[in-house]
Amino acid sequence: MQRVFGALLCLAFSSSIFASDWATSEGSCYAKGNLNLGGGLSIGWFGGFVSADYGVHDAISVGGAVGYSGYGYGLGYGRLNFLPIYARGAFHPLNLKVLADKVSIRNKLDPYAGVATGYTLIWWSGTSFADYDSPFSLLTEYVGVKFYPADKIYIMAEERGGLSWINFGVGYTF
Repeated sequence: MQRVFGALLCLAFSSSIFASDWATSEGSCYAKGNLNLGGGLSIGWFGGFVSADYGVHDAISVGGAVGYSGYGYGLGYGRLNFLPIYARGAFHPLNLKVLADKVSIRNKLDPYAGVATGYTLIWWSGTSFADYDSPFSLLTEYVGVKFYPADKIYIMAEERGGLSWINFGVGYTF
């Protein structure tokens, strides 16, 4: 019964979000229907990532990200490898109607915050700790910003998001 109630509550909440008139993409670089594909470098555990997100609302996007990072311990200990695979959802606050006419750089700047969930596969390569193969799931927050120097091309920076500690990259909006 609790699951049915929770599902109905989520359905009511999501339908009110998508039906309401509280966000606008007019004059913004982010809009409903945008598909953003990006990739770049991860810093913390050095590696790389690719990400995609789709605008399901003028202020909400959903998508996913996959990355690889690792750390070599040297001296024959091997390398600790990470392969995160995450689904993500983000909120784009500059598209709120209360901010739309107050922020003049909405056509170039898209800050966002969201939650991510998924799995990170971890394994050792090398001779030591050969039995350390452990996937784990995680629910984490992330914040980021995209800057558009050209019409459809952006530069991005993110904190966390299930990938590494800090991620920098470039992308294209379709």
